[in-house]
Amino acid sequence: MLETWIHRPFQFLGMIGSRRKARLIFRQFLEEGMATEEQLAHVACPVGLDIDSRTVPEIAVSILAQFIQKRAETLPPVERPVGIQ
Repeated sequence: MLETWIHRPFQFLGMIGSRRKARLIFRQFLEEGMATEEQLAHVACPVGLDIDSRTVPEIAVSILAQFIQKRAETLPPVERPVGIQ
């Protein structure tokens, strides 16, 4: 799947897997000319915020939290009334 999506425009692209798996896959992509280092640098792997997830539901929450975080980075700042943080 990554081979298909890496060449398309995207706001966020993540890959489930360990850092070791990412190194192996990214090395293969580079060696076989499937992607550049610049393209791979934009892939979040392992995907999800580092919240020490251990269960499948916790991993899902960490991934959704990262999606929300990336979306928020593209939105204009929210104006909050004075005194509310």
